[in-house]
Amino acid sequence: MKWLVGIISACLLASCSTGLKTAYSNPAAVKKINLSRRGIGKIPDQVFKCENLEELILFKNSLTEIPPEIAKLKHLKKLVLGRNDIVKLPAEIGELQELTYFTAIFNNLKTLPPEFGKLKNLRTINLEYNKLDSLPEEFGNLQSLAYLQLNNNVLKRLPASFCNLKSLRTLNLYRNSLMAIPGRVDSLKELYELNLAFSGPTKFPAGLCSLSKLEYLYLDQYSTAPYCLNARYRLRFHLILLAQ
Repeated sequence: MKWLVGIISACLLASCSTGLKTAYSNPAAVKKINLSRRGIGKIPDQVFKCENLEELILFKNSLTEIPPEIAKLKHLKKLVLGRNDIVKLPAEIGELQELTYFTAIFNNLKTLPPEFGKLKNLRTINLEYNKLDSLPEEFGNLQSLAYLQLNNNVLKRLPASFCNLKSLRTLNLYRNSLMAIPGRVDSLKELYELNLAFSGPTKFPAGLCSLSKLEYLYLDQYSTAPYCLNARYRLRFHLILLAQ
C-alpha cells in the first residue's frame, strides 16, 4: 500500500495550492487530481473524499470499472478516463450535473447508461475507439453538447432523439456500422464540421443541404453526397473525400 499512498501524496501535492498536510486534513481544498499512467486498477477511496474536486484525470491505467461513489464528486467538471479497460459506466455518473468535459477514448464500452442523458452541462464528449453499438434514447437530452467524437466504434443506429442536439458543432462518426443517418439531421442547425466517412451509409439525406453553418463535410470514395451540396462550392464549404 505504500506505493498507493505515494501516488496520492504526489498527486495532491501537485494539484492543490495548499501543502500536502493540509490536503489530507482538508480534502475539500483539492480541486484537481491527476493519476495518469500509474497502473492502478481501482480508483483510490481518498479521491471520493475530495468533495469539491473539479478535475479527475485517470488516463492510461488498468481500470475496468468506475464505482458508484463517483456520484460523490458533485462539482466535477472534467473527467478523463482514456486508455483503460472500462466495459461500462455506472448509472451514478448521471449525478455529475456540473460535468462539461468527458473523455473515455480507447476503452471497451459497448453502451452508455440512460442516466448519461442527465449530464445537461456537457459540452465535449470523446468516445472514440470503443465498442459502442448503440446510444440510449436519453442521449438527445444533452442540450449543451457542442463537440462529439464517436469515430471508430460499431454503432448500428443513432437514437431518434439524436437530432435534438441543437448546440452540436462538431460530429465525428468516422468508421462505424450505421444503417442510415437520421432524416431529421437538418435540425442540427449549429453543425460546423461533420465526418461521415466510412460510417456505414453510402447515401445521405438531403437535409444536409439545410445546414447553413456546415463548412466541413468528410465523406469517403464510396459515398454519394446530396446533389444540392454542389451549389455550395461557391460558399465557405469544403467537401473532403477520405481514402481507405
